[in-house]
Amino acid sequence: MLLPENDFSQPSDVNIDIEKILRRQDKIERELEKLRKMYDVMKEKNKKVIDRVNNRIDQLEQELSELRKTLDELKISVNHIKDGVTNVQQHVNNINSKQDFAIKAQDKFIGQLWKAFFILLSIISAAVTAIVALLK
Repeated sequence: MLLPENDFSQPSDVNIDIEKILRRQDKIERELEKLRKMYDVMKEKNKKVIDRVNNRIDQLEQELSELRKTLDELKISVNHIKDGVTNVQQHVNNINSKQDFAIKAQDKFIGQLWKAFFILLSIISAAVTAIVALLK
């Protein structure tokens, strides 16, 4: 800061200017010290906040990692279940086709059994009629 050009013929004016400059210097030094203290306090407070934020980020990353692992395990389990269901469906289809074949064979056998029964009934009826006719 440049001092105004004064007439330095009077020493008291110079002393007043020097005192003003010294007071200004003291004021600036106090303000600077105050700002440095404020900066240190803010820095410490922000450090605490930043540490908390970093800790929370670490916790969330860990939880996310665990969730991804669990999800992967669930996907594997679901795939195993799907494979099991597909296997059961194949067995059920095989059983159904065998059952259909057995039912058709059973129906055919029962149909032939009825035919044999009616043929036997007819033979017995003819034999009884022939015996009755011979006895008369």
